[in-house]
Amino acid sequence: MDFLARQQRVRRALIERQLEALIVTHLPNIRYLTGFTGSAGIALLTLEATYFIADSRYTLQAQTEVAARLFPTENSHERAVVDLLKRERLRRVGIEAERLSLARYEFLTRELGEGVEWVPTQGVIEDVRLVKEAEEQQAIRRAVELAAQVFAKFVEEIRPGVRERDLAAELEYRLRRAGAERIAFETIVASGERSALPHGVASEKRIGYNEFVVIDFGVVVGGYCSDMTRTIYVGTPD
Repeated sequence: MDFLARQQRVRRALIERQLEALIVTHLPNIRYLTGFTGSAGIALLTLEATYFIADSRYTLQAQTEVAARLFPTENSHERAVVDLLKRERLRRVGIEAERLSLARYEFLTRELGEGVEWVPTQGVIEDVRLVKEAEEQQAIRRAVELAAQVFAKFVEEIRPGVRERDLAAELEYRLRRAGAERIAFETIVASGERSALPHGVASEKRIGYNEFVVIDFGVVVGGYCSDMTRTIYVGTPD
């Protein structure tokens, strides 16, 4: 993945919006821009550089993954953002309006006062992500193919007497064994009358004979998800 090229494309979007920087708090967007796969951090994209703020839990991981200048902090991520904005003398800064919490926003405005003009943004990075690179397309294909291949063999496990929850656990285990980075969302297994539920989380119910079973599942491969839904009839159709 060419993270530097991605950052440059987002910079062009910042220039169009007359922004000096963008604070990125949405983890999928952080991964898209920097390669970071952890669960906590903030990226700051300026017109000249990209910074990644990480605490001590993720410093070593960031050193090996991140295509950005590492800004380690022993304080909160928000405090590090304040320090960076002051150091770089940034004045007109975009925020991910749908992703930055109110508590974080209030902290930033309180610490920086009127010295920074905060500009709510929507879709700055998402618009860039709409056009998928060849590597992204390949990751999506791998995620779909992995899920399909595992399910083709797993379908033999769907039989009367098996609990929905056990089916979900077994499917997720096989998906991980096959190479899934993680499960894309909570696996749905719903049988009988429960198969009509729009979002039937796997329960203690056991599969009955002559019942429909709906299974909705997906995996993450290279940061990209698959989503597959299958309806199986257990028994002898009329």
